[in-house]
Amino acid sequence: MGDGVTTPFIVIVSGLVGAIVMALIALVPATMREATIDAVRRGAIDAAEQLRMTHERYAATVSSRPRLPTPKGVARPAEPPSPGAFMQDLVNETRARPNRFEFLSPFPWPGREPPAFDEFRKQAWKTFQRDPNVVFTNEETLDGQRHLRLAVPVRMTTQTCVECHNGEATSPKRDWAIGDVAGMIEMLKLIEPNLVQTERHATAIKSFVVGAGVFAIILVVLLNISTVRRARERGEARRRIEYLAYYDTLTGALNRGHFLGQLDEWLKSPEARARGTAIHFVDLDKFKEVNDTMGHDVGDDLVREAVARLIKLSTRYDLVGRVGGDEFVVAQWKTTSRKQVEERAAAIVHALAQPFVIRDNTITVSASVGVVDRYITPSAGEMLKCADLALYRAKALGRNRYVVFNAAIEAERAAQLALEMRVREALDRSEFRLYFQPICTASTGEIEGFETLLRLFDEEGRPIPPQEFVACAEGMGLITQIDEWVLRGACRAAAAWPRHVTVAVNLSPANFGRVSITGRHLRRVVADALAESRLEAHRLELEITEGLLLENTEEVLAELRGLKELGVSISLDDFGAGYSALNYLWKFPFDKLKIDGSFVRAAQGGNPALPPILRAIASLGRGLNLKVCAEGVETRAQADLIVEIGAHQIQGYLYGRPIPEAEVAPLLITDFAARARDAHGAIVEIAPAPARVA
Repeated sequence: MGDGVTTPFIVIVSGLVGAIVMALIALVPATMREATIDAVRRGAIDAAEQLRMTHERYAATVSSRPRLPTPKGVARPAEPPSPGAFMQDLVNETRARPNRFEFLSPFPWPGREPPAFDEFRKQAWKTFQRDPNVVFTNEETLDGQRHLRLAVPVRMTTQTCVECHNGEATSPKRDWAIGDVAGMIEMLKLIEPNLVQTERHATAIKSFVVGAGVFAIILVVLLNISTVRRARERGEARRRIEYLAYYDTLTGALNRGHFLGQLDEWLKSPEARARGTAIHFVDLDKFKEVNDTMGHDVGDDLVREAVARLIKLSTRYDLVGRVGGDEFVVAQWKTTSRKQVEERAAAIVHALAQPFVIRDNTITVSASVGVVDRYITPSAGEMLKCADLALYRAKALGRNRYVVFNAAIEAERAAQLALEMRVREALDRSEFRLYFQPICTASTGEIEGFETLLRLFDEEGRPIPPQEFVACAEGMGLITQIDEWVLRGACRAAAAWPRHVTVAVNLSPANFGRVSITGRHLRRVVADALAESRLEAHRLELEITEGLLLENTEEVLAELRGLKELGVSISLDDFGAGYSALNYLWKFPFDKLKIDGSFVRAAQGGNPALPPILRAIASLGRGLNLKVCAEGVETRAQADLIVEIGAHQIQGYLYGRPIPEAEVAPLLITDFAARARDAHGAIVEIAPAPARVA
C-alpha cells in the first residue's frame, strides 16, 4: 500500500468510525429510554389490566351471590362492598405509593360528586368512546420527577352492573348495555428511577462506544502509520537501490554502468550520428599521494570537488560520470568542431590544476585527459576504451595535459596487447630464454662468474627488447613469477659449472615487501631454488637497484638480512645512475657495487670529471670492503681505466656478449684468461668465439 492510498484510507475509515460512534451516541440513549418507557408501559398496562379484571371478577361474584333471609334476633351479616367501593378502597391504599390508581367516570356515582377531568382524562375518555380496546398513555413531570400516566377503559361486563346503573334514578344514562364504557382506571407510575438507571447505563454505553471508537481510530491511525512507514521505507530502499544502480554515492555523478548505458542510447540516436560526441577521460595525477599523506577523507573530498568542477564546465546536454577512484569521464554532446572539443579538454586540465582548499589544506594536483574527438561508433564501451588509450598516452608524455585519440595510439595499443599476450604465453609455456654474460677479474680477465639475462623472441624468432617485455610483465603483475623462473633456471645452470664460478640474478623490486604470486616470500623462493639445484649459497649473487631502497626501507632491510642469512651475496646494480644516496651503503648489507655502464662510456668522451668520480667509487667500495664491478666495458681504453682505478671486476662486450646456456661450458673450457692476457695488444683475439647476440 503506497503513500497515496493510505492517506485517503485513514480519512475514510476514521470518518466511518466517527459516524458510527456519533450515530450510536445519538441512538443508544433514545433507544434505551424508549425501551425503558415501553417496559414500564407494558408493566403498567399489565397492572391496570389485572386490576380491571379483578374488578370485573369481583363485580360478577357480588352480583351472583344470593341474599339469604336472616332469622329474627340474629344480626344480618355485613354485605360485601360494591365494586365501586372496592375500587375506591384500592385507590385509597395506593395514594401514598409511587404507583397510584384512580377509578374515574364522568358519570356521577351514588353519593359522590363526579371527579374533575383534566386534559389527559378528557382525551382518554374521548379515545375510549371511539375504541374501547386501546390504552391511553402519556409522560408527565410532577414535582420534578417523570411519571407515566396510563388509562384503560372499564366496561359493563355483567347484566347485574347494567341493571344497577339503569336502576339508579339519578343516573344520567338510563340506557346502559353490556359492553358500554362506564369509566376508566387511571394509573400514575413513577418512572424516574428507571429512566435514571437507564440513562446511567446509556452513559456507560456511550462512554464505551466513544472509547471503542477512539481506540478503533487510534488503531487505524497506528496501523496506517506503520503501513505508511513501511511503504516509505520500501520506497526509500527502492529509491536507494535505484540510486546505487545509476549514480556514484560519493559524488552524485553517473556510475560507469549508467554512463555507458546513457552513452549507448545517445549514440543510437540520429542526432548523435549527425553532430557527433566527444569523450573526455580524466584521471587525477598523484591522487594516491594525497590519500597516503592526508588520509582517505581528504581524498574523498578532493574527488567530490573535482567532480563539481567538471559539472560546472559541462552543459545541460553533457554527461559526467565516475568510473574509478580518481577517474572520471565527460561525454560532450552536440560537438560542432575539433576546436570546441580541444577547448573543453584544455578547460578541464586548467580547472583541475587550480588549487583545492580542503579542510584547511591547500592541495594542488593536475589531470591527464584522454579525448575521443567526435568518434562515431555504435559501442559506448569502445569509445571509452579509445579515450582510455589516449589517457595513457597523456600520462606517458608527462601528465597535466590532454591527448586526442588517433590511429597511432590504437596501433601502439594493439602492439601492447600483442606483447602482453606473448609475455603470458612465454610464461605459461616456459618460452623465455636465459642468457649469461661473463663477469671477469679486472686485472687478469679471468671469468669469475656470469650475470643472468632474460631474453624473449617473437613468433618469427626476432628478439624483443628486454626493457619492453620486462616493463610489460611488471605492468601485468607477472614479474615475480618470471623472476622466480629465472632464479631457479640460473641456479640449475650454475650447479653444472665449476665451483669457483658464480651466477648473478637481477630481482625486480616487486619481489620485496610482499608475498609473491606463488604465495611465498622471497627468502623461501631463494632457499627452495638453492635446495632444488644443490647450488652453494655463496655462488649466488642477487642484484637489486637503488629504486627498491626508496620506499619501505625497514621492510626491505629485513628481507635483505634474511637473504644474507642464507649465505647469498647482495649487489647494488647500476650504482651512480639513480639516486646514489651514500646512506644506502652502510644501512644495507651489500657485498658488491656495480658501476653503471653510462659512467664508463662517458669517461671515454674526455670529460675530465668522470675518471675522478670512478676512482672515488672504487675507493669507496674498497673502504667499505665491497667488491666493485664496472659494467659496459666495450673498448681497451675503458678496460685500462677500470684496471687503473682499482676495480675488482669488469663486465662488457669487450670480455664477452650474453650467450645461451649451451655455450657457457665451451667458453669456460677455453683458457679465456690466458687469451685475455695475451690480447692486451690485440683486442680482437680476446673476444670469445662468436656467439648469438640477443
